[in-house]
Amino acid sequence: MRWNNLGDLIDRSGDLDREAVIDLIDSAHPRRYTHRQIDEMANGVAQYPVDNGCKRGTHIAILSLNRAEYIMCYFGIMRAG
Repeated sequence: MRWNNLGDLIDRSGDLDREAVIDLIDSAHPRRYTHRQIDEMANGVAQYPVDNGCKRGTHIAILSLNRAEYIMCYFGIMRAG
């Protein structure tokens, strides 16, 4: 596997429907994400800055609690360059 940057850390040769992250912000109702869901959400995040005119190398910040969404945003921003 060839990685371009940290946004490509998802290994697509494995079982993408396997659970990858459990968000326990509400421990009574944990949210579970598969590798596939994280990959798809990261792709959506990556498309947003591109669609809004951001060029590769643009500085983008993430303001977040320690949540599952942070991972998806981080991967997506890295994929966008």
